[in-house]
Amino acid sequence: MVAADPGWLDGRVEPFTATVAPGEYPVDLAVVRFAGDPGHERVAAARPAVSAEPVVSWEPALGPGQDPLLLGDGRFYGFSVDAGLGCFVDADALGAMEGILRESVKDTFAGLSGGSAAQVADPASGATLVGFPSGWGDGSYPTWIGRTAGGAIACFVADFLVLRDAEPAPAAAVQ
Repeated sequence: MVAADPGWLDGRVEPFTATVAPGEYPVDLAVVRFAGDPGHERVAAARPAVSAEPVVSWEPALGPGQDPLLLGDGRFYGFSVDAGLGCFVDADALGAMEGILRESVKDTFAGLSGGSAAQVADPASGATLVGFPSGWGDGSYPTWIGRTAGGAIACFVADFLVLRDAEPAPAAAVQ
């Protein structure tokens, strides 16, 4: 699995070291709608669901040679975004997707906003890329792996840091 900017699928990205079998996995988007600003919404996270089992633990999704013990507090390994878009794609489909998107990334994903996503399929292999707006746009974003009680991968989650500095909601008064 790869999380990336779809415009960077030209050999600059590497798959995560934790892998899942190729297959069709639904991608859910968590969308934040801002009160007081009608129509203002952002994708806070994107999640390909690998399993319906509950997640009991989280870990960073790592690429080759990445060691989370070498990071300082508040630091993460992430994927870079330069087009305001993120995507998930099978690592084996990178070459095909690069060819398909090479000249049409902006056209393919034009008009995406808020909670919308777009799919691009390789007609030869059937591999699919799912692209979506990346939270606040350009930047670097971490991906997390959710694991089941048995240790299997339940999902990947790209966190677009939309809620990073959000204040918790006030506790409701109990009567």
